[in-house]
Amino acid sequence: MKRILFILSFVFIVFESNSQITIVDEDMQLTDCNSHEGSITTTINNPINQVFYFLQRYDTLFNLWPTITTSPGTLDSIYTMSFSECGAYRVVVYDGLLSLSDTTNTYLIACDTMRGTTSVPGQDNIQCFGDSTGELRYEVIGGVPFDSLGYKYYNYSWYKDDSLYASG
Repeated sequence: MKRILFILSFVFIVFESNSQITIVDEDMQLTDCNSHEGSITTTINNPINQVFYFLQRYDTLFNLWPTITTSPGTLDSIYTMSFSECGAYRVVVYDGLLSLSDTTNTYLIACDTMRGTTSVPGQDNIQCFGDSTGELRYEVIGGVPFDSLGYKYYNYSWYKDDSLYASG
C-alpha cells in the first residue's frame, strides 16, 4: 500500500509540475542602429524546475530552427541570450520535464545589404542632337544580393521624362 501511495504521489507531482511554460515577455535589443549584433531577453512564468533557454536561428536551406546557443540549467525566470549575425531568431524554453514553451516571437535581423559595395557610375554623351548614341551606366559590386528566402535586395528603376522607363 505504501508503495502504491508513493507511486501515485510521484505521478501527481510529475504531472502537476509538468505545466506548460509561458513566455510572459520578450525584448530584443540591437547594440546600435547600424549593427546586426544584439540580444533577446526572455521572461517566463515562475519556473518550478530547472529550465534551459534555447536561442534558435532559422536555416533557410533545410527549413529548420537549429539551436545555436543553450543556457546552463537555471531557475531564473529572466534570461538574456546574444546573437551576432543577421537572420531570423526565436527563443524556446524547456523545463526538463518534456514541457516546451510556446514560441511567441520571431525576430528578423536584417542583413547589411550594402556592406562591401562599390558603385561605378559612367556615361557616354549623345554625339548629335536627336541621336540615340548616349549611354548611362551604374554598376554596383558586392553586397548581399538575396535575402534568406531568396528574394532580391536590389531593384532598379530608370525614368525618362518623369515616367518609368525600365525596372527590374
